[in-house]
Amino acid sequence: MRKTRLLALGCCVFVCMCIFADRCCAQAGAEQFANSFASLGSARVDNALMITVPLAPKLVVLTARGPHEEIYLFSLTKEQPRVIWHLSQFPPSVESISPRNLQIRYTDDGPVITLHGCARHLCGGKGSAGAFTYSVASGRMCSALASWDDRANRADFSYSCPGGTVTDSEKGFLDGMLREEGY
Repeated sequence: MRKTRLLALGCCVFVCMCIFADRCCAQAGAEQFANSFASLGSARVDNALMITVPLAPKLVVLTARGPHEEIYLFSLTKEQPRVIWHLSQFPPSVESISPRNLQIRYTDDGPVITLHGCARHLCGGKGSAGAFTYSVASGRMCSALASWDDRANRADFSYSCPGGTVTDSEKGFLDGMLREEGY
């Protein structure tokens, strides 16, 4: 008897979710994905990641047109997808990247987009490398630069965050990515 009641309750919840899903839940569908990619035109898509935040799904797309790479962040609601952030030019220290380096990290403050790479022809720990984070919740991008100093025989590090200092969490992400680049 108890199993029957639980099954009936589960079925009622499922039916209610299906009936009211259009009104209360913003879910990404095939049309939103197709429209997002169509808006990129002839750009080559090197990586695409979904941010699965309830009621506010997003899509991060790394594109390339020749040697020029860009990142788009789309909001995928029931309306037309819209670009909510676009990085149209990478800093010189992050010109040489692997598409796999684009990642989404989930923190207590929400999803953070991370990417790292090195300057062209200066990779491998004794050149120049960079990393950046973009907090989806705050719209804040922070970056780090590591550059090799031949005279001192060590790497110099600099951090930048518009409108403030780099938090411990951001610094942790940035330092971790620079370590992956050999610094």
